[in-house]
Amino acid sequence: MPLPLPPGASAEPENSPVILAVGGHLKNTIAVSNGRHGVVSPHIGDLESAQSLRTFEKTIEQCRQLYPRRPSVVACDGHPDYASTRYAETMEIPLVRIQHHQAHVLSCMADNQLAPPVLGIAWDGAGYGEDGTLWGGEFLRIDDEGFRRVGCLRPFPLPGGGRAIR
Repeated sequence: MPLPLPPGASAEPENSPVILAVGGHLKNTIAVSNGRHGVVSPHIGDLESAQSLRTFEKTIEQCRQLYPRRPSVVACDGHPDYASTRYAETMEIPLVRIQHHQAHVLSCMADNQLAPPVLGIAWDGAGYGEDGTLWGGEFLRIDDEGFRRVGCLRPFPLPGGGRAIR
C-alpha cells in the first residue's frame, strides 16, 4: 500500500520524502529511506526500559544523519500505547500508522519484489487491529485499493489482555 506523500512531494526518488519508520514496541529496529535507498538499524530490543528508550532515540539520530534532509514522514505501528508510536507522535511531521500484520506483509512483498494484488498471511502473534482489538493470524488481500482483512483466527479472550502476548 503506497504511503501518502505530504503536499508538494513528488513520487520521483530524487524528490521523494525521507521516511523514518520507528518500528514496534518489541524487538524494535528503526529504518530510514529516501525513496531510493534505505537503512535498517541494528536490533534495539524491547522498548521497556530507560536504557532501551535512550538507545532507540540515539539510533534514530544516527540514522537521520545518513541523509542530509530531515524526515518529512514518520511511519509507526498502529498501537497507540507503544513507546515508538508515542515518539512518532511528537515529531510534528505527517504520521502514517501501519497495522502490525500489514507491515509484515508489506515487508514480504518488498523482499520478494511483489506488486498487488497479493494475498498475504501473517501468523506471528497479536497486533493492534484497525478496529482497536488485538488481531491474531490474518489473511490480508492487498490490491490497488489498499488492504482488506479477508480471514483471521476467531477472536478469543486473552487472560491478562495484551500482557499475555509475550
